[in-house]
Amino acid sequence: MDSSREASTQLLESSQFSSLEMVAGAALLKFVSYTQRSVAPLVSQPSKFSPQTHMAIDSNTRRTLELTNPLMGADKKATLFGVMNNTSTASGQRLLYSRLCAPSAEVDVIQKRLDSVEFFYMNRPLAEELQKTLKSCPDIERKMQRVATRAASLSDLRSIHSAIVLYKNIISLLYDTYFNGDLHTIDELLMKDFSLLDGLYKELDTAVGQLVSDYSVMEGYSNTVDEISDKLNNNTREVDELKHLYRYLLVGHVFGGVHVFMGRTGSKSCSYGKASPPRLKAACALIG
Repeated sequence: MDSSREASTQLLESSQFSSLEMVAGAALLKFVSYTQRSVAPLVSQPSKFSPQTHMAIDSNTRRTLELTNPLMGADKKATLFGVMNNTSTASGQRLLYSRLCAPSAEVDVIQKRLDSVEFFYMNRPLAEELQKTLKSCPDIERKMQRVATRAASLSDLRSIHSAIVLYKNIISLLYDTYFNGDLHTIDELLMKDFSLLDGLYKELDTAVGQLVSDYSVMEGYSNTVDEISDKLNNNTREVDELKHLYRYLLVGHVFGGVHVFMGRTGSKSCSYGKASPPRLKAACALIG
């Protein structure tokens, strides 16, 4: 509920919204708080879309121009979005979709986007390396929503940790490649103050950073979990010992006269007399 209250406060304190817009925004937030009483989703800071900043395109026009849906059939690739969608992440795909549905009408914004496109066009090896790196990026927006609604699993926390590590690697790649260059053309694509994520990164690194599985907890993080893990390991060893004992008794019962020796380490040997039938020899071969 905190994110909804914060968004509501920002809406009321902002001077860019009219009275009617604030009433509409407050009604939406009220609806969210009413329908999601205990697990309100993460709500970002409200922003204003106006004819001065964005081009309004209605659904019929989008369909006629085949921006996101084709006139005939259901093949999304037969649209402008389908042709342009070479994104590597789910977040990038949603961003491209929103920009096609509501293109910017501000010259400065358009120019900055063109500069960013030109930067990567002129640096194809870097662009290809970044694209390959981003393919392993999880859907961080969806993961953060799960955290906000208290539905996050260990796998979600690991994904957020991986995304932060991935961003660190991308920043290092950019500055290592252009340590003497100027990155001002893509400055808006980079986080201004990465220290904001340092605290989150350290906590996640301590909790889940060293895990080898999505279904484990790092040793030493929780005494209770460590005790359960030790008991499970002990149970596994006891079950293995019972298996060895069962095999020993079973073979001794079925094949009388066959001597089977089994150690606690699982080693085993088998001996039989010269007059033993071939099936006894085969059994000993399987056991020993």
